[in-house]
Amino acid sequence: MDWFPRMVATYGGAAIFLLSFLENIGLPVPAFPFFLLAGGYSAAGVVSLPLILAGAVAGAVGADLIWYRVGKWRGKGVLSFLCRMSLNPDVCVESAVDNFHRQERLNRMLIACIEELAVENAQLRRDLVRLGERATPTS
Repeated sequence: MDWFPRMVATYGGAAIFLLSFLENIGLPVPAFPFFLLAGGYSAAGVVSLPLILAGAVAGAVGADLIWYRVGKWRGKGVLSFLCRMSLNPDVCVESAVDNFHRQERLNRMLIACIEELAVENAQLRRDLVRLGERATPTS
């Protein structure tokens, strides 16, 4: 079991990214002990805290985005497949559907905000390109 500390000390944020991603994608990987170890290494100055935090967040968000896309692609079929592996499949599906309907208003609001940010970002990028074109001297 000596490879645990060596992996985190050697690869730092990349190891934490991988572990966070694997745990959030659904594999039975215990990432929490690695997070504790990485925090200890960070306090000792062995690894960088910002890289560890970035790796953990990026791994979790990356896995969540994959699940989001799969859910958007196949929806209830994916949910029923996952719930079939559960001890009580009927409660699993009903609970997930109830949670979705309960949070539907919040989800719609967040999606609208994210779409608005994407539009603002595109407009800002276009304006920056125009400013860059004006700033270049023509000879």
